[in-house]
Amino acid sequence: MQRGKEFLLILLKMTFFCLFASPALSEELDELRLSALRQELELQLEINKIPGLSIGIVKNGEVVYLGGFGYQNIEEKIPVTKDTIFPISSVSKPITSILAGIKVDDGAIDWDDLITNYLPDYQFINKNKAVPITLRDALSHKSGYGRNDGLWAEPTTTRLEILKAATKAIPLADYGTEYHYNNVMYLAAGMAIAHEDGFNWDSLLNKRLLKPLQMNNTTTDFAKISADPRTSSGYYWDEVDAQFNALPLRNLYNVAPAMGIYSNAEDMSKLLKFILAKGKVQSEHLIQPSTLTELLTPMTDISPVYKYGLGWNLAEYDGELLVEHSGNIEGYSAQIAMLPKSGVGFVLLMNVSISPLQSSSIKLVFDALTKDVKSADVKKDYSQFVGDYEANFWQFKDVYFSFQMQGGKPALKIPGQTTYLLNPPDDDGMFYFEVTNKVAVSFNVNEKNEVVSIVHHEMGEQFILPKKTLEKPRGKIEKEQAEIRKNKLLAKMNVDQQRDIYEKLGSVTLSGSIIQEQSGLQGNFELIANKEDWTFEQYFKPFAFLRTNKNSNGGSNKRLRHEYQLKGKLHEHMAREHIFNYLYWDKIYSDFSELSVSDDKDYLSVTMKGKASFSTNAYIDPSTGHLRKISMQFIDPVWGEYPRTISYDNYQDYCGLTFPTRFVIDDHETGESIFNVTNITGDGCVKF
Repeated sequence: MQRGKEFLLILLKMTFFCLFASPALSEELDELRLSALRQELELQLEINKIPGLSIGIVKNGEVVYLGGFGYQNIEEKIPVTKDTIFPISSVSKPITSILAGIKVDDGAIDWDDLITNYLPDYQFINKNKAVPITLRDALSHKSGYGRNDGLWAEPTTTRLEILKAATKAIPLADYGTEYHYNNVMYLAAGMAIAHEDGFNWDSLLNKRLLKPLQMNNTTTDFAKISADPRTSSGYYWDEVDAQFNALPLRNLYNVAPAMGIYSNAEDMSKLLKFILAKGKVQSEHLIQPSTLTELLTPMTDISPVYKYGLGWNLAEYDGELLVEHSGNIEGYSAQIAMLPKSGVGFVLLMNVSISPLQSSSIKLVFDALTKDVKSADVKKDYSQFVGDYEANFWQFKDVYFSFQMQGGKPALKIPGQTTYLLNPPDDDGMFYFEVTNKVAVSFNVNEKNEVVSIVHHEMGEQFILPKKTLEKPRGKIEKEQAEIRKNKLLAKMNVDQQRDIYEKLGSVTLSGSIIQEQSGLQGNFELIANKEDWTFEQYFKPFAFLRTNKNSNGGSNKRLRHEYQLKGKLHEHMAREHIFNYLYWDKIYSDFSELSVSDDKDYLSVTMKGKASFSTNAYIDPSTGHLRKISMQFIDPVWGEYPRTISYDNYQDYCGLTFPTRFVIDDHETGESIFNVTNITGDGCVKF
């Protein structure tokens, strides 16, 4: 606790130092409000494990605050200031949409022009028909095509190579019917709007937006940013070792219109002033007010609460339009938000991967700007609600929402998203999300006043999530029965014999092809397995290379743009991804808690508890004993947790060892990755 106080004292001194360089506060933003906001931001650094942040606030046409908190470089103790430069990642998208609006005002393009008018090779075919993707579709994420971030993982891949490969993807939805976030679509839009400029989007950006706004510290030039001493280092919080780990600054030039701009709070505050002034710079409009209005008009539904315009998320905050966008790349996160009617806005730049503060900052800052300062709330005890609640609705399948306390405030951690701070319960027991009054949770209790479930309320719908309860210690008979069930299952799967054959083969190598249909990526893989150790490499030349190496002592996992060591629960977790993982279930899992037959009798299902990690659900073919699917929470220390399933099919025999010749990994990051085994070799056995 003392260490935390010392940390906050250091941050407080640094904050006052930064204030000397800040503009004078407007009369409307008194020192009491600003002081309360500073204290809250200082607290958030420790609560949310953020090394440093920079913030710029605009109100009534003036920059009323610029400041830095924490460190831009932890190792060298360099403080963050208003001048510290960060990647703004996906906050680049609103800038691209503004640039598009300027070109629309020029008459050079129209929102409903086909992308192929300017990029003839960027043509998608679905069901033997050309998909008529317009500039408006690309900028509002309603093309029907989903994430294909593997295409731009390697900075040496050119923009044209990325666009050409993207057209091989298959859609996730019919054209124009659903929202599907797509970075490469923004790259295509950026190239299209720069067609009169030799497709030099970066030059167009500088000439038509950055220079007129005097955003002199903003660029897409990676070499320039890398050499600038003001550029912040990037980090993620390592829960295992309870420390910050550094991540390298990424060259995002090949996808710059989507997420490749680098800037600081001072420059981004100039952008906010410009937007809130309805596109006016001094006495002239750089973009017409009607065009800006078009950007902020809903084009597609993200959820019942959120809409997407042209480059902007749109929602409601206290009865008025909220305009915002977040940005995330490994080691960094950003948030920009505005209330145009109230004439207020802010930009928040941080040097940590995806942070709960991005969403919670909206209420935090806007309450400070628009509402009276309140005395400190009396801390209430919500400990009876703390716990995990099983979710099976919408896109959530066998995952847990976690009710937590953060800095004395109630919060809800949603897998695959973030941690949302909650308001104290109202008279009806509703904990509304701080970021929106359209979503809330409440709790059901039994006659003993014990919490049995959480209720998720959103746009008139209610979903009940049962609370995960601590199991009582099993008695001798229960343990014996559980062991019998486990042994019967493993016997049906022929585990003992199969493990003996597998280990006698020594090193087993499987190789073949991969296709990510939603990305348009195709490649090859090689999996080398030896007992419980394995190395898995995926090649998508020239776009991406992934590698997992798991051994008895640890290992590493190289994702699309970051790499981390396998230790603690991460090491146990990765054991579940071994293609022959079922041969070692007795070592990986501490308990087989459930065993049941599905209603249609197509599979046996079992829930297995990890010793340090999450539970895993497995599905077994009752007639053959073959493992068909496992579902779990994938743990990435940089990006958090999200659902993942691995399906196995087309089993064949190799020297007595049965193995799947087709397996599919489906997760949040890449969609479906389909692996087809074309060759298998083992020590002392002929080729497959």
